[in-house]
Amino acid sequence: MKKGLIFLGMLILTGFGTIFLIRFLRDGDFYYVEFVTSIIGLIMICVGIFLKMGSNSTNDSY
Repeated sequence: MKKGLIFLGMLILTGFGTIFLIRFLRDGDFYYVEFVTSIIGLIMICVGIFLKMGSNSTNDSY
């Protein structure tokens, strides 16, 4: 699931983030939906990375 979360986040960020940047730089328009969606993709990538790092470390205190 961790790789899927990272992959889906990268897919969302690439798709909506690229469209957002092109429209913002070309026309100067700020589309909130594309901006929020690309931020959600970035958050999904961060959560996937943190879950992946957390599963690699072993906790022997239990």
